[in-house]
Amino acid sequence: MTLMSIIVSGWALFLLRVTRKQKIRVAQLLVALPTGALFFSTGGDDMPILALLLLAVAALQRRQSNLAGISLGLAAAMKLTAWPMAAGALLVARDREGRSTWKKVLAWVAAIVIVTTVPFAVRQPLAFMSNVFAFPLGLAGVKSPAASALPGHILTTWLPVLGHVLAPVSFLIGGYFATKYIRRHWPLTLSKMLGLLAIVFLGLICVASATRVGYVIYPLNLWLWSSVTKDASVPAEELVAAA
Repeated sequence: MTLMSIIVSGWALFLLRVTRKQKIRVAQLLVALPTGALFFSTGGDDMPILALLLLAVAALQRRQSNLAGISLGLAAAMKLTAWPMAAGALLVARDREGRSTWKKVLAWVAAIVIVTTVPFAVRQPLAFMSNVFAFPLGLAGVKSPAASALPGHILTTWLPVLGHVLAPVSFLIGGYFATKYIRRHWPLTLSKMLGLLAIVFLGLICVASATRVGYVIYPLNLWLWSSVTKDASVPAEELVAAA
């Protein structure tokens, strides 16, 4: 996992259209600071996911939809934490002529996820449903070792029924405001999409009944990626035309 993370993140940094100083900042947060170094030292599976997401960001910025779809498909097949980014990419994927390429990205993501999950779902459907859906929602009857003292966990401990209600209600309320934001800022830029995802991730971490505070690396990295791509969200060809 460490080797894959280093190779993929290095590739992503090479492709990313930002200044050298900004690339160093991205690498520092992803690898050098405790936000990344701790996970590297313990073999955390979130590092390959973040590396693939960063590669997708670079691909979306360069308008390489095939690469974006493949990297997001691999990440989505590995862990559910990549799904929000996969959904967000559909809103900003464009070709060099500015046309939406969400169908191409969706095709790659769907193909990879289906190929890697359907055989197991067919062979053991009950186990698949229990691990992929019931356990994250707190419906599997298994106590999660993730017990960080975040609002969602504290409220669930105080009143267990909230564990089944808090996340869906928060999802609906958050979805409403996210939709309003997208409509107000449409067409959505890559930078704004990443900033919105950072807020979404932070909200999900806070309301989840069983989560780890370590997941904060997702909103932290997404926020930084949003910041560094803000000035580079417009393709070079359009900047030249405007000049």
